[in-house]
Amino acid sequence: MRGSAGSDRSVPRLIAGASIRRIRVPLFQRKRAVLDPPQAESQDEVFAIVYSSTAAVEFSDADVAALLEQSRRNNTRLGITGLLLLKDGQFMQALEGPEPAVRALVETISHDPRHTDFWTLAEEQTPRRQFPQWTMGYQPLSDETIRAIPGYDDFFEAGPMGARAWATKSRALWLLDWFRTNHLQ
Repeated sequence: MRGSAGSDRSVPRLIAGASIRRIRVPLFQRKRAVLDPPQAESQDEVFAIVYSSTAAVEFSDADVAALLEQSRRNNTRLGITGLLLLKDGQFMQALEGPEPAVRALVETISHDPRHTDFWTLAEEQTPRRQFPQWTMGYQPLSDETIRAIPGYDDFFEAGPMGARAWATKSRALWLLDWFRTNHLQ
């Protein structure tokens, strides 16, 4: 979520104690990951991390679009794919790819001042990518979208403290997989 150095784009401003407004961008934007064979991991395993965080800045539609554009460009270069969910200033993101690249990216993201309450929810080696075609899938969430999930239990309404209690590894991965298979195709 870090802006590029020397970019002429305005950086979202920090908001002290203000609530984050809901933003609207096109429902789902998908870009195909193009991984060169030398950068692609072995077919045996992929490293994946799922985290949650809370926005400390207000993101306009343009800010989210710029973030996605930069993420997709960087992720393609690094051989990383994933999915970003956003609702009312709460983020949940899955990143997958070569372990050193994923760990380095998560370290960078965790120190980005545009968000707080960064929590790693799941970390694992997987036999294959869950989001092989998405350099960064994106889903802005509405109350209706969340309620469509079987067994509805709103991770996003729980806030940072509730998110940690809610998100066991299997539940976090299940939620991301549900969006991958039901909404993001």
